[in-house]
Amino acid sequence: MSKKKKRKLKLKNIGLMFVFLCIIAYGSISLIDYLNPYKEEVFLNKGYSTSEVEFILSLDDIEKDKLIESEKVEYIIKQYTIEHYTELMNLGYLDDEITTILGYNDELITYITTHAKIENLNEWINQSNFIQARFDRYLAYYSENTTLTFKNIIERVNTNRDHAYYTNVQSTDTSLNELLLVNKYYQLDQSYVPDNLVSVSPYGSVRMVKVAAEAFIDLCDAAKDEGYTIIGISGYRSYSTQENLYNRYLKKDPQWLVDTYSARPGFSEHQSGLAIDVSSNNQDILTFEMSNSFKWMKDNAHLYGFILRYQKGKEDISGYKYEPWHYRYVGKEIAATLYSTGMTYDEYAALYLIN
Repeated sequence: MSKKKKRKLKLKNIGLMFVFLCIIAYGSISLIDYLNPYKEEVFLNKGYSTSEVEFILSLDDIEKDKLIESEKVEYIIKQYTIEHYTELMNLGYLDDEITTILGYNDELITYITTHAKIENLNEWINQSNFIQARFDRYLAYYSENTTLTFKNIIERVNTNRDHAYYTNVQSTDTSLNELLLVNKYYQLDQSYVPDNLVSVSPYGSVRMVKVAAEAFIDLCDAAKDEGYTIIGISGYRSYSTQENLYNRYLKKDPQWLVDTYSARPGFSEHQSGLAIDVSSNNQDILTFEMSNSFKWMKDNAHLYGFILRYQKGKEDISGYKYEPWHYRYVGKEIAATLYSTGMTYDEYAALYLIN
């Protein structure tokens, strides 16, 4: 056989070999593809979108196997890539609710993920006076008072009215100085006597903490310049003085009634040296509201750091009947805030001082 024929035969054999190898390669690829359980069609047929399938195919085989065996997983990309998303979905929150929740702080997210689904969650949290640390109490109180609004529930719990008066009592934080809170839930120790008690003379023979006394004198000077008279009738009272006063009232009225107009010993703002009962041209505080001096006091007291402590219409919050003669020193800034908002000091302290 000639060299030329041998060369042609060799080339033919090489060609046949190449075709054979191509057939084998194609068959192998086809076999692999046939045996591959992770085809796009498998996931598309389950209802996943093209982008979701692309994401699924990027997962390891163990995860892909789980997805093949399960029903379609809603919002799969979010569930795999966003922390807490799956937990919240399993609790029953919807996608738009979860998006909102994930915008909250970490502490609140942890609270939500460790509790059963909270109905109307955003309505709770969006209340302006919502205090995160009291969420358990809000929910517990709401479960027993479902006719109240979220706002009402929060107002009550913030001021401790989910407990009866004089229960769940805590010691007053005296380190707050002139901002300390004294009411039917926050108590001063029997031995507590404020520092720097001074007289408000010439506007009464009573004493107050120095910063409050000086502010009261400035207030009285200003009132006098405008033709009004303000006199301090009762300022600082010791624990024993308040005890004697309260017991005297008990001799004529039942305790439930006395508690509406007199503080129990240890629970009186007068012991703090920051409160003062005032009158005008006579010593009768009960007639103060009828005087022109009261009208001036009501409109100007906040300019000197004082608030009308027990407001009309807020008896349920303060626990006391309306007392137009009882004023409390809190400083000009806070007094201005309470004057403009109508908020009680109990509400303010709950929002900005106690918690």
